[in-house]
Amino acid sequence: MLLEAGRLVKTAADRHRVEERLLTAMEPEEGVDAAEHVIESAQQSLSVVFAGGNDQRAARLVTRLGRAVARGVDVRLL
Repeated sequence: MLLEAGRLVKTAADRHRVEERLLTAMEPEEGVDAAEHVIESAQQSLSVVFAGGNDQRAARLVTRLGRAVARGVDVRLL
C-alpha cells in the first residue's frame, strides 16, 4: 500500500510539472476554500491527499469530490 501511495504522490507531482497546477498546504479555511475552487474547476482528474484535520472541513471536500466524480472527473484520494 505504501508503494502505491508513493506512486500516487509521484503521479501528482509529475502532473503538476506538466499542468503547472498543484494545491499545497495552507491555513485550514484558506485551504478548504482554495481546494473547493480547484475541485469545482477540475475537468479531467484530481489527485488529493488528506493530511488530517477538521472532520467538517474534510466532509465538505469529500462531498465536492463526489460531485466531481459524478461529472466524470477521475479522482484519486489518499
